[in-house]
Amino acid sequence: MQLHSAEMLAEQYGCEITKKYLDNGISATKKKLLSREQLGNLLRDAENDKFDYVIVYSNDRLARDPVEHLYIRKIFSDHNIPVVLSNNNSFYDSGELVPQLVKDGMTKFESDNNRDRTSDTFKYKIQKGEWTGGNPPYGYYYDSLSKSLIEIPMEIEIVKTIFGLYKRGLGFQSIAKKISEDSSNLKSWTKEAVKTIITNPFYMGYMSMNKRKRNAHNSITERDEWIMGKSPLINAVIDEEEWEYCFRNYENKRKRKIPPRHYTTPYFLKELLFCKKCDCKMHPKNQKTKSSNGKIYGNKIYYCKKCSFRVKTSEIHDYVFYILVNVLITKDFMRPPDNLFSEVKKSYAADKKSYGEEIKILEGLLGESLLEMEKASLELKKNMSDKTAESRDLIDILQVYREEINNDISNYKNSINSKKKQIRHIDLVLTDFTLWNELYKELQYGYVGMEDETVFRRLAIHLLEKVYLEYSSDGSVTRHVSGNTHKGVVNNIIVDLTAKINVEATHRLDIELNFD
Repeated sequence: MQLHSAEMLAEQYGCEITKKYLDNGISATKKKLLSREQLGNLLRDAENDKFDYVIVYSNDRLARDPVEHLYIRKIFSDHNIPVVLSNNNSFYDSGELVPQLVKDGMTKFESDNNRDRTSDTFKYKIQKGEWTGGNPPYGYYYDSLSKSLIEIPMEIEIVKTIFGLYKRGLGFQSIAKKISEDSSNLKSWTKEAVKTIITNPFYMGYMSMNKRKRNAHNSITERDEWIMGKSPLINAVIDEEEWEYCFRNYENKRKRKIPPRHYTTPYFLKELLFCKKCDCKMHPKNQKTKSSNGKIYGNKIYYCKKCSFRVKTSEIHDYVFYILVNVLITKDFMRPPDNLFSEVKKSYAADKKSYGEEIKILEGLLGESLLEMEKASLELKKNMSDKTAESRDLIDILQVYREEINNDISNYKNSINSKKKQIRHIDLVLTDFTLWNELYKELQYGYVGMEDETVFRRLAIHLLEKVYLEYSSDGSVTRHVSGNTHKGVVNNIIVDLTAKINVEATHRLDIELNFD
């Protein structure tokens, strides 16, 4: 339409069109002047006097920003090139500065209003769970006749597999590699494709917007900025609790609260193992080496940086695994897993209570700061009309004071939101038995062995508080089980284990371990 209008104007005045500068599909609102290739070509050709005049449909096709309008007008004015608007047969540069500035400002105002109206409409539709168009996520297609979202069974199974693998501790790259190796899967997966699925609430039945940052490849915004709505059109394939668990893990890894290999590390007791003598964490280290003939020497160990204490991973892993199986999990053969889990919940209930008390204190401080802000604002308003030097000094002080209060308010709000997220994580993830039931059953009935690194690592993190180690002079320490503590010895090393549940046992399996 714009091109046709310009061509008709040229034809009307018998002019020859020497070149067309078409920025197809590019918005003057979203793209800055220097990012628009064809507009840049137009301005360079103007500076080289390659044409006598320019036709454009309307002034907002050139720019939306008043500053950009001034820059464009100066170039055309310096080279005496008129710009004609074909929609109303007027000149882009009328020579009168104030009317031009008003007109340029109105184009930006109109653009901003349109964007806000569109955004508000989308927000409303999303919050109501309505479909807003576009391509559905992997696993679904949109049927325009029935106006419904239809599942693609083979793809949905892959989605479920991805969430299942992520729950077990695999990272995006590992999942992409594992799924791509499956001969039945026709798609070549990347870690970004896996990330897109894990971070999309669509799979738990929610429409959403504002999830990704503009002009940033697959970069996720803060969760507080998302607009979400439960949709009756989506048949959710992932439980809400399961999705929340996976997304929480993603957030923790992204913010470095959980290292990338937190769950997949072969050092099952990393961050849980302590040197009792020094009261500090023991660090993992791989001392294995291979000779020229292929023979392997050395061991993987944990060691204390403050003293010479070290222990082989194989010894302590086997022993703690034995404790988990015999004392923490089985206890007796008839003990239901959900009863076991009720003990775990007690430790998290204490954490939740603590967070709740901290939120109350923070809310009190926030309320006081809001009152102080209101007082400072009233005082500032009262002094604004006073022109004396004392009032000007007081205004400066009040403005600085308001800025400090505003920072406090922001910090309190961020802290409150953080604590609420931690409570939500406890409610939806840590104390949701369905997420852990299968892992417990696998371990209880012997389906999991020491070779299953991610399962054992997750259970160790979930069930254990700390494991202290120290040398035993004679190795004569007797095994002692009481409450949530266990004390025993392995190869002259005393193991003092504290769990999140009651570890006292009356019936135990007889498992013999060989420590070489």
